Amino acid sequence: MAAFGQDFLTDTDLFPARISGEPWGEMSLILNVAGDRYLVTGLSRTQASVIRQRFVDVVFDQHKDPKKNIVPIRIFRANSNDFRDDPPRGEPRTLETLPQSELVQVAGYHFMALLHGFPTPATGMWTCETAGLAFRLAFENMFRLMVAYRLLMRGALLLHAAAVVSGAQAEIFVGRSGYGKSTVSRLSRDAGCTVLSDDMVALCMDNGELRALPLPFTGELDPATGMADCYPVRALLWLNKGNHHELSALSRAAALSALIVCAPYVNNDPNRCEQLMQNADRLAGGAPAYTLTFARNGGFRELLNQRLAAPWTA
Repeated sequence: MAAFGQDFLTDTDLFPARISGEPWGEMSLILNVAGDRYLVTGLSRTQASVIRQRFVDVVFDQHKDPKKNIVPIRIFRANSNDFRDDPPRGEPRTLETLPQSELVQVAGYHFMALLHGFPTPATGMWTCETAGLAFRLAFENMFRLMVAYRLLMRGALLLHAAAVVSGAQAEIFVGRSGYGKSTVSRLSRDAGCTVLSDDMVALCMDNGELRALPLPFTGELDPATGMADCYPVRALLWLNKGNHHELSALSRAAALSALIVCAPYVNNDPNRCEQLMQNADRLAGGAPAYTLTFARNGGFRELLNQRLAAPWTA
């Protein structure tokens, strides 16, 4: 049986047992994402600049931000000899996780991370990277996972999905890589809609209404500017490529299954399975759900506007 992290770490026995270590520097910043404020500390000036440039739209200066909903992320030094430089064997992966009841261990390319203290975990990240694309990718891979767990604990979900705003409401196009999220996003943008993301979106219930929260994680398309904090969800749409446009109703059970399948990171965690099921079931009942078969042209927009125009009640 393969040891956890052996594709990324030279010695898996040296994985940190607790969140402690030598910080890279004294810089810190706050990332305001999906209703939470992630306080990142222990950064060098260069590392802070990399994060600030990547997440420019969600960075808050610490002294300007109210100290509530703070989720701590601490960055520590690691030796380059702790990590393997050759790519993982088999299917390429950006990281590997080992979930346990009170913590989650994470190993990735040139970084390790530890989420500890469920149900409100703090995070430690150890990396040998100090600047540029290498540090940005290491931090972002860790940060996406951290956001996924934080949303899960709040009763929400991070999804592999595209989010498109049409008439002040969001359409959520659910699907794994290769299902056409970027394609429907691009075609929707060409039709005058606003694309929140073509890769990841957060869903939550707010006073009984299903809402989409923009995230700073995108795929092929740049995120829209001037986004609101959240948008009511018009429909959940499971993508299916074809040579025609068709919209067919999806049962509550099928919609729940689709949300679970497309909830990255947390859907591989047996310790949080019950929480995932509860969240997905609640969210699946918050909006009408359909399978959208679409051809590679924008004609599906007219179909959606016709079929989704009528008010919906659960």
